[in-house]
Amino acid sequence: QEYCCESGLMGAAKGAARSAKEINEETFAKALEMVSPWQRERYEREGRKLVFAPDRELPAGPPWLAAPMVYSPESGEDGSALVLTCPSGKSPTVGLPDRFAGMHYIKIPSLVSFVEY
Repeated sequence: QEYCCESGLMGAAKGAARSAKEINEETFAKALEMVSPWQRERYEREGRKLVFAPDRELPAGPPWLAAPMVYSPESGEDGSALVLTCPSGKSPTVGLPDRFAGMHYIKIPSLVSFVEY
């Protein structure tokens, strides 16, 4: 929670939604800073690289709620990377109570899950 408040993850200008991909890239970089040099070197040398795909845009509500984060092998020559795609949804700005209108929803892994990865 402290990381989110200090890092600017929550600091986007009003109305400017950040993508899950952008937040994941920042959070993963922070996770790499937090681990020991030995762990970071081992990940760089032996770990399966994590690649962040653009958000999967869905309507807010049941479609977004049902959509999981998806980890899939990179479709390439050796499939050595793992691609993470996260669902993202925005509620309409009209036709909903003010507290729900224009909200941006994303599903992202936690900082701790990136450290564990």
